[in-house]
Amino acid sequence: MLFFPPACGVGATARDLDKSREGAATLAVEVEDAAVGEKISGGLWVGRGMWEDLDQLRRLLDAGAVRPVFQPVVDLAEGKLWGYEVLSRGTGPLESAGALFGAARKYRLLWELEEVCRRVALEALAREGVPSSVRMAFNVSAATFLDPRFFQSFSHKVVRSAGLVPEQIILEITEQEAFCDAEAMGSAVALARDQGFAVAIDDLGAGFAGLMRLLICRPDVIKLDLSLVRGVASDAYQRHLVHALGEFARR
Repeated sequence: MLFFPPACGVGATARDLDKSREGAATLAVEVEDAAVGEKISGGLWVGRGMWEDLDQLRRLLDAGAVRPVFQPVVDLAEGKLWGYEVLSRGTGPLESAGALFGAARKYRLLWELEEVCRRVALEALAREGVPSSVRMAFNVSAATFLDPRFFQSFSHKVVRSAGLVPEQIILEITEQEAFCDAEAMGSAVALARDQGFAVAIDDLGAGFAGLMRLLICRPDVIKLDLSLVRGVASDAYQRHLVHALGEFARR
């Protein structure tokens, strides 16, 4: 099926400077005092100037203060609702998806954020109730999809506990991250299908969502990036490309 649709401060130390240059050494100590705040996961140093952003993100995660947003996907040929894409928004400066997930990547808390987003969305769907004919597409980064914890926290049992059936679920592998282990990705896709979930490539043609990802994942659904379809009516070459991808998806 085809859908159309950081740098972190590291404190300098006076030891790295020529001790004979007293002025430079003094400056380095001042920079260290101002910049170095706390060492977090993966050896990442967070400067004091960045600490407020990280603290806000941590408080948001602890409180589960994300807001699920359900974007309708409409079958234009049939003129009816096909499903929803499950999106998430934060609060305050982290309200937009770009700011929220950008901060999570910057501070290496992407797994934690995505887990909270899935949990909060499932809780909302359980309250509202969703017909079994409606598909629900959840975005998942490549790193999270390959994490051994993923199918423990998002299994067919977890989905059923929210009043859904596994066949409703589509896992959209997002385009922002590369992955190097094709065998591991193939195994993760097989695990998803064992759970009863479908797999999609999100925004094909953008970021790292290229043709090799298509070959490795062999998705059930292909979502074209907006850049491939914007202006397609006036560009014959572009139309041929989109048509070819559509024919490939239908096979």
